[in-house]
Amino acid sequence: MSFDLNRFQQAQLALRETIVPVPELAGFFHESVDPVFRVRALSGEEIFRAADASARDQKIVAAVQAIGAAAQADKFAEAFRDLLGSNDVPGGDAPTHRTPAGRRR
Repeated sequence: MSFDLNRFQQAQLALRETIVPVPELAGFFHESVDPVFRVRALSGEEIFRAADASARDQKIVAAVQAIGAAAQADKFAEAFRDLLGSNDVPGGDAPTHRTPAGRRR
């Protein structure tokens, strides 16, 4: 038995979902609507977005904490460079200004 790629690509795939009755919350629903929640699985993209947002938030918190600690010790610039991973000053070949078209002045 071999895998039928064409059949797989044409299949109508749907996310798993279920209906969960919540009679305890009936007071928050309109009288004509059954008190139920529709629960579904997250897609791969949704899982990635949640994980990415969490990682980004952790970096922001670390940055704010580092800036706050450096401000108290009057070492703001050094701590910020450390946070960004660079204490090096750019070399002479680094452009200092670019025109709107992206060319060096």
